[in-house]
Amino acid sequence: MQLGWHHKFIPNKYSQLLSITILLFIISPIFEGVTGRIIIGVLFFGTILAIIRTFNLTKRFFFLLLTLIAAAFTLDIYTSVQVNSEGIEFLKFTVTVTYSLVILTALITINRKIFLVKKVTGDTIKGGIAVFFLVGIFWSLLYVMVYYFDPNAFSESIEPLDVIDSMFYFSFTTLTTLGYGDLTPVSSIAKTLANLEAVTGLMYPSIFIARLVGLYTAQEMNEDH
Repeated sequence: MQLGWHHKFIPNKYSQLLSITILLFIISPIFEGVTGRIIIGVLFFGTILAIIRTFNLTKRFFFLLLTLIAAAFTLDIYTSVQVNSEGIEFLKFTVTVTYSLVILTALITINRKIFLVKKVTGDTIKGGIAVFFLVGIFWSLLYVMVYYFDPNAFSESIEPLDVIDSMFYFSFTTLTTLGYGDLTPVSSIAKTLANLEAVTGLMYPSIFIARLVGLYTAQEMNEDH
């Protein structure tokens, strides 16, 4: 199958994705308020760009998806500035759904590529690690959507500007099964999502490592023969 037109310009694409994902993970807790929300929005937009560059797309679909993401990013910045505008919650929800669909597509696509490879490379390992981070980001967006439907879905009262930061924090403490208990799910759907994320956080690393070990063992056996 012929690769998408842009792939030849992107060596080590998973390395790039992992780098910007880790940058988002490290920087997001530092900034607060409207300025912080804009900075995080820019970093998240960069993460989304790194994600779609890993897809095997034709030129037309690549630019179509890029236009959609750019529109979502514009709305994201607008909602960060116009916090109390009429209908702002609907716009926030639209942006969150758009981002979550892109990340869900990335999780399916990247996982499929990783588990179909026949040889372990450094980029493959980085892709698997990036997937783990993307799982946490994806679930944080799901929690944000739950909050928009039910602001009382979690134990603590969360300010509108702090929703994404709080859900990001809660998602990764759940994914890694730390569960500090300072922020807990209250509604049924929030509890269900938290349980599913915790199970994913336990199962994915085990399956990924087992796959890598199997591939590496097969490589060693082939080289010996």
